[in-house]
Amino acid sequence: MSYLESETKKVLKTKLSLKLQNRIKGVSAGIVAVIIYASMFLVSRYGVKNNIGIYELAFIRYSIAGMLLLPLFFLRKTSGRSVLTLPQGGLLAIVAGIPYMLLIYFGLKYAPAAHAAAINTGTVPCVVALMTLAKESSLRDKLFKLGSYAAVIVGLFIFTGVSVLQMNHQVIIGDILFFLSGVSWAIFTLLSKKWQADSYELTSTISVISLLYVPIYLSLQGFSKLAAIPTRDILIQGLLQGVGSSIVAMLLFTYSIRKIGANHATLLSPFIPLLTAMMAIPLLHELLSPIQWLGVFLIISGIIFAARFQAGRG
Repeated sequence: MSYLESETKKVLKTKLSLKLQNRIKGVSAGIVAVIIYASMFLVSRYGVKNNIGIYELAFIRYSIAGMLLLPLFFLRKTSGRSVLTLPQGGLLAIVAGIPYMLLIYFGLKYAPAAHAAAINTGTVPCVVALMTLAKESSLRDKLFKLGSYAAVIVGLFIFTGVSVLQMNHQVIIGDILFFLSGVSWAIFTLLSKKWQADSYELTSTISVISLLYVPIYLSLQGFSKLAAIPTRDILIQGLLQGVGSSIVAMLLFTYSIRKIGANHATLLSPFIPLLTAMMAIPLLHELLSPIQWLGVFLIISGIIFAARFQAGRG
């Protein structure tokens, strides 16, 4: 073997090694982000079941996230790197900030954590697909686009149909609120793509604008209800919601996209409902029926298939 061939093999081996390392790092970061997002549904359900008020949960989440991200918000505004206007930021804060989280919190008052994760996660891509149908040039393309989400839609119907057949009115109310939260997040997804803001600006803008909720809450409620919450619970909610799902998960997911690409990174998000349902069994003692597990797997497989199908067409 010549010197040149030997060196070429070494370079190729190094490149493959680096590629593998990047893939491992990217997948690992994405998995941790999925765990954090799943934990958000679990700790929120734990909170509302253990007498933490819904409005108090929102206060804890956004008072911490907003203050921590305030420097980043002003840094981007003053450096000229911000692409969002104040009205645009305000609209995003409505569809992905306090009102969005209140839909989830109120829903979790009536329905289990797995319902929140499955319905919210399953609704988003279906609504986005419906809202972007006009971009398809032909009826055939429109039918293909809708057809790629068929498993998700069937999974959602199966999952929610159990509550309807059992006439469990409280769970039905929760499921409806989770569906509305999914619609809200779908609108956020489309607006953020249209306005081409990166994840750092989106997260900091939504969290900082949501800080407006803090003085409104305090003027109406004061500190009495917050003071009644055990310190341990405030720390858990603040760590997993104000820091974890609002900041850390976003940074990890962004890192994952950078290492393995958006198409691969987004394939991890469908596992949020599966992980939530599994973790809810020991932590919250919430069980799904076999037919609901079927619905969860249809939602997950449907989202993965649709994502790969759309990527292949693109």
